[in-house]
Amino acid sequence: MGYTRAYEGVGLGLAIVKQFLKLNNANISVVSKKGVGTTFTINFGKEIQPKTETIITEKVSRDVETLAVEKKQVFLLVEDDFVNQVTIKRFLRSEYKILTTDSSEEAVDILQKNNVDIILMDVSINGAKNGLELTKDLKASKEFSQIPIIIITAHAFENDRKNAFQAGCDEYLSKPFTKELLLDTIAKFV
Repeated sequence: MGYTRAYEGVGLGLAIVKQFLKLNNANISVVSKKGVGTTFTINFGKEIQPKTETIITEKVSRDVETLAVEKKQVFLLVEDDFVNQVTIKRFLRSEYKILTTDSSEEAVDILQKNNVDIILMDVSINGAKNGLELTKDLKASKEFSQIPIIIITAHAFENDRKNAFQAGCDEYLSKPFTKELLLDTIAKFV
């Protein structure tokens, strides 16, 4: 139990996927074979041929980009789910510079090497600390306490919201959220 468990969930994953797909007029199908695996296919309206086997062979690298002298504000996105990283980066890429990580340790490293204006923090992240613990540490530090932290999480119960604010976050968004809601929330701090 808790925000750092590695495998078990609370059963919200497919419900969240369903809401994302509904927002995009898409559908999902599943093929599963016991002991072999499961393949989920998402269709955004184009005709596709389902693959019989999907193998992921490369790990996505998360290099910290060297920041050029720009007028764009810099966001740190701390999110363990690659699809959510891509989606949020697409929401924000035209207006903001986005640095991305999936772990608490790398988040601190990025903060020490870059001038970050806003942090978007998931609760369930990789590393020694979950997003709430990291938020609490950042808000207690002299160096990073002034950076606004927006919690973005699938932990959507009222108690989760309360825990986020007790940890020191400046705002809270439960997934799924729309691009407009994210931009409206960010507008409070930029």
